[in-house]
Amino acid sequence: MPEIGNKLNPSLEITDDSFIISQQNNYILSIEVGGKELNLCLINSSSNKIALLKRYLLPQQRNFASWGLKIPHIISELEVPLTSMQKVFVSLIHPRATLVPEAMFSPDDAPAFLSINHILSVAERTGSDRLALAEAYNVYGIDVKMEDEMSKTFRKFKFLHHSTAFIENVLIQYKNLPGTKAFLNTRPEFIELIILQNGRLQLYNSYEDTIPENYLYYILNAFEQIKVSPETTEIILTGDISKDDPLYQLLYRYIRHLNFGKRPEAFKFGYNFNQVLPHRLYTLFGQTLCVS
Repeated sequence: MPEIGNKLNPSLEITDDSFIISQQNNYILSIEVGGKELNLCLINSSSNKIALLKRYLLPQQRNFASWGLKIPHIISELEVPLTSMQKVFVSLIHPRATLVPEAMFSPDDAPAFLSINHILSVAERTGSDRLALAEAYNVYGIDVKMEDEMSKTFRKFKFLHHSTAFIENVLIQYKNLPGTKAFLNTRPEFIELIILQNGRLQLYNSYEDTIPENYLYYILNAFEQIKVSPETTEIILTGDISKDDPLYQLLYRYIRHLNFGKRPEAFKFGYNFNQVLPHRLYTLFGQTLCVS
């Protein structure tokens, strides 16, 4: 059972043999949370090795206020005094975000930019991330109750939007690549699509749905907008997808070049992590690379 009373049980838990609780000052905590999922890992900043990984995948969605109440219990189970961690990053998984070109962005105008595409609830405030390689800002909503709970749990932490990690990590890995390439990141409740041309971001969008045929329509429509061909353009897949999934099997019929992504090369993974396919949890592992 994923949840018993006030306790959440991880659907995946891996600890590297090198993990030593007493070395907490050498660790960076990376969390991504929203909807049905919470993922976290500890990174040894001295060796750049992933020391611990946990994933919580629930049958129903939770709002951010509810997740905010659960996170302190999850953190306490690590038995590590995380208030003394070097850095803590909390990535918010939700679709309410808008990219703004760097030349047009002003912090004072961030709420107005976000309101073009999304309506924030009274429980949210506006946040923003600078995407250095994309030369843009990502403007998104932050749940204030969750922010309050994170402030009580961690001495210092940084919010970012999940799409910031996806976009910047794709650009880190492929910014020098000529031609056109697409990237599809799948989550339990939506997909995200990036299209690069000659290493520059041409499109980012997310699509909320559960029907593979609808996802295929969104992807092919995006290709048509950018005027790229599914016959010649490679799609690199990351996230919650495998060759057995209906979405993969559908894509395989219409997209000639499908390949799975790889983990960020900046980090080391022990043999215990071989049970996790290299394209999974792509944004969790890479989000610390795109923030200072």
